[in-house]
Amino acid sequence: MTDSSHAEKGIQRPSLCSAFQSCRCQNLPIYSSVRSFVSTLRIIFFTNGLALLKADGQFASLPILPSRSAHLGGMVATIGFPDPSLQGFSPKLAKGEIASLSGASDDPRYFQVSLPVQPGNSGGALVDDRGNVIGVVSAKLDASVALAASGSLPENVNYAVKSSLLLSFLESVPEVSAKLKAPNMADEKFEDVVKSAQQAAVLVLVY
Repeated sequence: MTDSSHAEKGIQRPSLCSAFQSCRCQNLPIYSSVRSFVSTLRIIFFTNGLALLKADGQFASLPILPSRSAHLGGMVATIGFPDPSLQGFSPKLAKGEIASLSGASDDPRYFQVSLPVQPGNSGGALVDDRGNVIGVVSAKLDASVALAASGSLPENVNYAVKSSLLLSFLESVPEVSAKLKAPNMADEKFEDVVKSAQQAAVLVLVY
């Protein structure tokens, strides 16, 4: 999950809503690919635009690979719940490539990715072709700013926080660092990568 409090000009970032900032939300609907339920949600750590949330229940996890292993043109995918009021609550797959090893204005904390991103994809795991998390979907280039500056609309110019920043964040929380999975170095079928990412993705509705 990301925060818009330090958004750069021309970059659209999701905001962390006031309900989450209060650190505790009760009776929130949570949807996954296999079930839906109501839970209490708590923020137990928040820094650098990433929030660690704790909810009741059991959830699947994914291995995290340091982002220095990623390369230009590498395949990436994410599972999200874009605009569920229009598109429904079923998880949606987006697939693309790493378009740049740096973000807007050559920001080294981000990848630029070509997969399509919509509201509801932010905070989703960006996985490689072996199912390792190499980033967190975080932002997109603002179409109106790009149109005003260049006279053309951007196409799939989106950004993800690199997993090296994510790993540093998670390893700073002892109860989480001990549970991190080792990266997967074996080849995987794409349908298996999608299945694992789908099992680990959830939608939390805050009203």
